[in-house]
Amino acid sequence: MLVSVLLVFSLISLYLQSPTFRELPTREWKWWKNGSITETLRDHFRRYHGPVWSVVCEEQQLKGHAVQPGKSPSKRRIVGQTVFSIEEVRRRLVEWIVADDQSLRVVDVPEFRRLLLALGAGNILDRDLPRRTGLAKLIAMRHKLEEEVLKQDLQIGQITLDNASNNNTFMSSLCEMIDVTGQSFSAKGNRLRCFPHVINIAVQAMLDRLSKGRPPNGYKGSDGMVVFYSIEYLAALDRDIVGVCRSVVTAMRASGARRLGLWNFIIALNKRNVNCEPIPHLRLLRDCETRWSSCFIMLNRFITLWPAVQGYIRQLNDGALTKHLMGDTELTVLVDVIQVLEGAHAVQQVLSAEKTPTLSNALPAYALLINYWTGLSRSIPQLSYIMDVGIAKIKDYIDQSRSSKIHVLAMAVNPSTKLEWIESNWNSAEARQAKSWVLEHVCLGSIRNLSTVRRSASLAPGIDSPTSSTIHLPVSRENTPVPEPASISQEEQDQADRKTVELELENYMHDGTLESRGLDMVRFWQHHSCKYPTLYRIALDVLPAQASAVPCERAFSSSKETLTKRRNRLSPALVEALQHLKFLVRQQRLNFMLEQDVTEEELSIEERDSQMTVTREMIRGAIESDDPENALQELIEDIEGESCSV
Repeated sequence: MLVSVLLVFSLISLYLQSPTFRELPTREWKWWKNGSITETLRDHFRRYHGPVWSVVCEEQQLKGHAVQPGKSPSKRRIVGQTVFSIEEVRRRLVEWIVADDQSLRVVDVPEFRRLLLALGAGNILDRDLPRRTGLAKLIAMRHKLEEEVLKQDLQIGQITLDNASNNNTFMSSLCEMIDVTGQSFSAKGNRLRCFPHVINIAVQAMLDRLSKGRPPNGYKGSDGMVVFYSIEYLAALDRDIVGVCRSVVTAMRASGARRLGLWNFIIALNKRNVNCEPIPHLRLLRDCETRWSSCFIMLNRFITLWPAVQGYIRQLNDGALTKHLMGDTELTVLVDVIQVLEGAHAVQQVLSAEKTPTLSNALPAYALLINYWTGLSRSIPQLSYIMDVGIAKIKDYIDQSRSSKIHVLAMAVNPSTKLEWIESNWNSAEARQAKSWVLEHVCLGSIRNLSTVRRSASLAPGIDSPTSSTIHLPVSRENTPVPEPASISQEEQDQADRKTVELELENYMHDGTLESRGLDMVRFWQHHSCKYPTLYRIALDVLPAQASAVPCERAFSSSKETLTKRRNRLSPALVEALQHLKFLVRQQRLNFMLEQDVTEEELSIEERDSQMTVTREMIRGAIESDDPENALQELIEDIEGESCSV
């Protein structure tokens, strides 16, 4: 008994004297009582202080430090770059639960617990693994920690919202809450309308008008001339060709037998028509009113698979399906509708980026789409009546967007546009107003900072500006009096600061624009932070403002994977924690794949994503070109030509 007590005190004494213990951060220690059993202490040190205990054992030559046959030299287990510990296991368990939308009850399944114990190879005990209630507490703690980090970095600037009416109430209430704190906030000026939502509203308005049939008699197109229709074309418009397409898609996807039958029919058709272009092995897709570009994707897929769909419907000989067969004129109308929706899909794809600054391209993209539909009305005058509906919708939202100064500031800090697009597309009065907005914002955001920097520099003797080549020797503060700043009035100081800012803005504008293709605006401003210090600070505030609500839309969409029928009683607090942590964990996934081998399949995916990036840059270049309408049309024709050649 005496030997055991002495051994315990020796272990504690050696641990407290070790260099590892001295490097530990100060914390509140917990005291553990036991019946003088040294193995219990070793077990506690090993499980709760594993890495530190292993180092102490090796430093002090304690029991278990030597390598034994069939055992590792220490209790550490390295997984990638992670040191094994019970806390790390629990953290990884939480991440897996939230990222994969697993039920919290999975930790109570005996087979799952035995799996973790087997993987732990004796380093994990059953009591180390949390149960369902304990896992919920770990998730809540992790969420609270991440929330505190978010609050420290959170600054309310521009809020991108969709066009639901309840968002107007939200912004008004938020404005009232912020006004109480004395901060400046505007319910309209600090709000951005989601660009893809606006495009979807215009598209749905056009489709709604198309479903109501032919235009009124004597309808005049954009050129003021009366549009003439053939009897067949009017009959196709009265039939609601998009509705017919949707009915066929629904019928073809109604059962697994029909989906498999169409799939096998495509394979058989390609084998028979060896000399013809093969039909791609794809499946029909349904559209959804609230999903951007879903109608365009459905129609485009439908027209691609139409030869196989038509043959399969005739093979089934089902009267309910046979009535949906289309003639040549109806297919022509469907192709015309696809061409109308194609322009909306192209600009929506460009401005749906999640991490790339896109706000500077919002107003040019609106104008480009209007020009595209206006030009298309001359080539397809039969559908000009639905394009006029979409143009009217977009113009309405353009007027609301132009009232927000953030769009002008975003274009100003974009080195590929600056204010050139505004000067060429707005009238002279509006262009002067936009330039005054930029100058006003830059001055208000910089005068105070410039004054602070200047006053702090004047009180620091022996320190020169970074651009100066003068070398100052250290000055003794005991014998040299501190010089006082120049006695100038605050008004004179503000005027001098304003002139400095105006000169910086003028130099930036006179430097010209850069090529938009391949331009990284974040990196540009990082490299030019010293040349344009004031504009750099403005860019840091403006670039995070996005033209679309893609991130939050994806977070909302992923909630349906969490709130399933078998998990319909989750508390609101737990749902919030799960969604927040799931978004954070999934955002970090790419970092864990940096050191992994790349397979052939991953290379093909990377090549496809690279091609998509190039296509988006080409569309962005078309938006900012001198003739955006023709540039976009040529780009679409090139893409279609490449697809046909492949």
